[in-house]
Amino acid sequence: MAAGERAPTRRRQRVSDVVIRALCFSIPGLCVFGTLSGWYLPSYFVSSYTQHHGIPDSGIISNVINTESKGSWSAAVQITLDRPVDGAVRTTVTVGNAVSSPDGTPVTVLVDPQDPAHAEYPGRPAYPAWGVVLFLPFAVVSAVLFIFAVWRLAVLRYRNRGLPPPPAGRHRSPARHGRP
Repeated sequence: MAAGERAPTRRRQRVSDVVIRALCFSIPGLCVFGTLSGWYLPSYFVSSYTQHHGIPDSGIISNVINTESKGSWSAAVQITLDRPVDGAVRTTVTVGNAVSSPDGTPVTVLVDPQDPAHAEYPGRPAYPAWGVVLFLPFAVVSAVLFIFAVWRLAVLRYRNRGLPPPPAGRHRSPARHGRP
């Protein structure tokens, strides 16, 4: 270094707006879409398992309970099975719409072998894949944004270790802005 030259000093790096925005979007996204995915995924997996591994059986409708909630209908259809499945002679099919079939109507169902009290109509899952497609990608994007923001904050903290804190307020170097 020549005489009169200053040694280069390391400057403290600041958190960028991108990192702050990533945190601001990722935390609510994780809360909302993560929660919705957490509620929907277990039901989807049970429904998918029943559609692929269910025991086909026939029976008759013994009772229908239609329910309306906020303008949308669902129904719990109780079915008496012709052949008992794992000792169960009755099962329930949950349907996402109102059912107008009278008692005594013959039906074919897929009975869940792990829980014979649960059944579904063949080819009509109670929780279709569109729910996974709707919530899970947003939850994954929120998780990636959150991981990026936390990683970036950790890198900045590591790089700034041992440096003195910045002076209070905004200071500019007079030499850079043409002022003596």
